[in-house]
Amino acid sequence: MFIDVNVANCTGDVLEAAGRLHFKFIACNDLREPVETRSLVAIPRLVLKATSVTELKNMLSTQGGIAYTAVTPLSLQTARWSTHDGRVNVIMMNDENIEFFDVRQFRAMKTYNKPLEISLKSLLALDDVKRGQAYRRINLALRMNIPLIVGSGAEYWWELYHPRAIISLLKILYDVPEPVALASITARPYQIISGKLQLIRGKVGRDE
Repeated sequence: MFIDVNVANCTGDVLEAAGRLHFKFIACNDLREPVETRSLVAIPRLVLKATSVTELKNMLSTQGGIAYTAVTPLSLQTARWSTHDGRVNVIMMNDENIEFFDVRQFRAMKTYNKPLEISLKSLLALDDVKRGQAYRRINLALRMNIPLIVGSGAEYWWELYHPRAIISLLKILYDVPEPVALASITARPYQIISGKLQLIRGKVGRDE
């Protein structure tokens, strides 16, 4: 089952297109509650950008737990701290924070089994220098056995990618092995999504 964990807007067109592309689950920034269609389930996605640990702690204290929670650390301190907080599902790497992802960061992420999330839209927009930096860090993460999760970063339905296209782009541009690329949009995100679905069902049961 294919999963896109990084969608900005869950409009009707996006939900319909994601279903046609055979996605079974997506996570959307604009949702506060899950949405279920005939072909897929969409859950809330929470993106937290923080410069200080105090700021990040305050953000995390207000989230309810059912959202797929991604942290984009904007300082070395928040990058390190976010690795060991259980409320953080993934740590995002993009052009704003790529310099914080070094051996020490990946070692901490490995210790706490914290996945690295990257946005395909962000990767494709990088200039040559940043693309080279991303290539080295992604492959370092893979050598250190850091779980990799990839989302489209789509804002509109036409920015969604077919799963096979995602796998091919990761393989061609970043030398991500095909089994790892496949797992980044299936098994890896499902480990998180399945836990969120249990929380959602439990919440629905209590409300009833």
